[in-house]
Amino acid sequence: MDRLDLSDVKFACAVYYAVFVNPDFRDICVAGVFKVVAALDEREQRILDKRLRQGLTLEAIGADLGLSRERIRQIEAHAIRKLRIPKTAANMKASKMERRIADLLAQVEALTERNEALAGQDSALRRSIKAALSGAVNTEPPPTMPIDELDLSVRAYNCLTRAGYRTTEDVLALDRVTLLRIRNLGRGTLSVIVSRMRQAGFIEWAQEVLLDA
Repeated sequence: MDRLDLSDVKFACAVYYAVFVNPDFRDICVAGVFKVVAALDEREQRILDKRLRQGLTLEAIGADLGLSRERIRQIEAHAIRKLRIPKTAANMKASKMERRIADLLAQVEALTERNEALAGQDSALRRSIKAALSGAVNTEPPPTMPIDELDLSVRAYNCLTRAGYRTTEDVLALDRVTLLRIRNLGRGTLSVIVSRMRQAGFIEWAQEVLLDA
């Protein structure tokens, strides 16, 4: 027999396996297994524990208890026969109600995990929406202002004012072609004007001028 894990559940499963020819581990009542094992005498319990929990050989157990290999085998077999008595064996099996409760608890645990996962997704979504809203651009057009407040370059400012355009409202009435017809206003100066107008909040106008290229 392979050496078994030291956990109580694995020990209970090993006892259950030794008692039932074709065990259905969905029906095992771990507490019931320990209860019936506790009803065995001390030597039988020790031998089952050493064999099924510790995975020791018959020879090793015999050397430890001062008994022969055959005697250990007999005691083990006798203990298992005692556990196979129908009334005793029945105590190792979970009732239908216990199985139903176990199934429901498993479902509750799965739903709890799913709910926690959804809650995490919901929180992440809320944070994303909040971040998007806080960083959203105000689509409401800003009020008209003098072009002095646009922080234009000297060339851009002079080109516009000499042409008679002194407010953002004046500039908004211009398209790309008209702007480029202004004296000394080249593509570089146009780029400055579009950039400053965008920063001031006139985004749609800036996009239209760029699209006209």
